[in-house]
Amino acid sequence: MRTGLHRAMAPPGSVTEKPTRRGSGAPPRLRDHGSRSPGIALARKADGLYSFLTNAGGARIRGAEAELAVEPVRGLSLTASLGYLDAKLTSDQVLTEFQNATVGGKKGDRLGSAPWSASATAAYLWPVSARWKGLLRADYSYSGKGRVGFTTTDSYYTEYGDFSVLNLRAGVQDDRYGIFLFVQNAGNVNGIASRLSTFGVSNLTFSVPPRTVGVNLRAAY
Repeated sequence: MRTGLHRAMAPPGSVTEKPTRRGSGAPPRLRDHGSRSPGIALARKADGLYSFLTNAGGARIRGAEAELAVEPVRGLSLTASLGYLDAKLTSDQVLTEFQNATVGGKKGDRLGSAPWSASATAAYLWPVSARWKGLLRADYSYSGKGRVGFTTTDSYYTEYGDFSVLNLRAGVQDDRYGIFLFVQNAGNVNGIASRLSTFGVSNLTFSVPPRTVGVNLRAAY
């Protein structure tokens, strides 16, 4: 988890400097069923880019998850889960080498990780012969909205997430073998799982695979 990596542009012609350590980051520690994670941000001056080494803001992460599993009728299983993260800075992201910056996080600001996530599964298994059983299964997942950066004034600020994916599977199986037709990302959603911006790279995007249809063979020995 990055609690604060700040980047900003400096006037062209900046002289390359060796960064000076202002403090050291401590490993994440658990507190009250959460996490506090001070850290450091690394940087340097080169080719007109200003960077530095300084303490990042301390952070606290707390979360909760609820799960439910039921079998309303024989062969039908239903599961669902809902997760929430409360991740905030516990101190300002003080940028001593760049005090006029307006992109640093303040105490109480939410971290970029998506606060909400959810998933659900429905599976139905029934006998089609003395040996074989039929299977129908659907898996749903939701990824909440996350972001990179604390404020929109940050030139590297971007958002990701806030999408749902549905996977489907149907087939037959016995104790040793199975053959299934599957559809991954049935809605062909262009879900942005994460984004990354760094020196020389802007909005490097990682998305979920597009709709994929195939056949899966299973054998157990």
